[in-house]
Amino acid sequence: MRATASLFLLLGLLASGPFALSQRYGHLLHQQLTEADLRYMPANELNVLKNEIIALGSAETKVLSDRDRANLALIAAMKIENASSECSDSDLLAVFHQLAEQGHSMPIHLAEKFYGVALNPEMEPYQKVIPLSEDLLGFWVPYFPSDCDICPYQNHFSIVNRHTGERTATLETEGLLHLREDNVIEINALHLLANDAATQPAYYQILDNGQLISVEQQVVRLEPRD
Repeated sequence: MRATASLFLLLGLLASGPFALSQRYGHLLHQQLTEADLRYMPANELNVLKNEIIALGSAETKVLSDRDRANLALIAAMKIENASSECSDSDLLAVFHQLAEQGHSMPIHLAEKFYGVALNPEMEPYQKVIPLSEDLLGFWVPYFPSDCDICPYQNHFSIVNRHTGERTATLETEGLLHLREDNVIEINALHLLANDAATQPAYYQILDNGQLISVEQQVVRLEPRD
């Protein structure tokens, strides 16, 4: 009876498709992972990644590829390595801060914990750290397609409490981002008008508590701590 129930559960998961199984780490499931990618990732997150690799491989090809098996072996090894080097949120933030300042490769767990998104490897050199106050740090990651001359910048901007590591707000927007006086973010979005182009600025205020509001005093997007 237990085996039958487990079979129906597995069939139900597969019937929902790989998209339902790979929402958290779907951007990683078709790449060869490295130790640098998985450094600092806790065991529970490594287990999620492992399960998604197995589920997607089973759903797509019925047999795990050599790449999938290598990734699973690496995950097993990193569960042991990371368990012996557990860090507090403030310790992780210090590492994240240093890597962001130097434009270095960012481990998956640190990028998702503090940026709130996976970091495009092409954009790693363009990470920017923006000190906002004694309590807050701003982190900006732009994205600009290299094969498009008129495409607008896409920006990911996050605000993190430098003492606790809490991510207090995140802003996703298009346009050229500029931090003005009094911690006001100015976004100049590109609008194509007939054969001409113009910019239309939008403004967001960074509050002392780390929240973001538009100039109309409407909350942009708040990210609760996991």
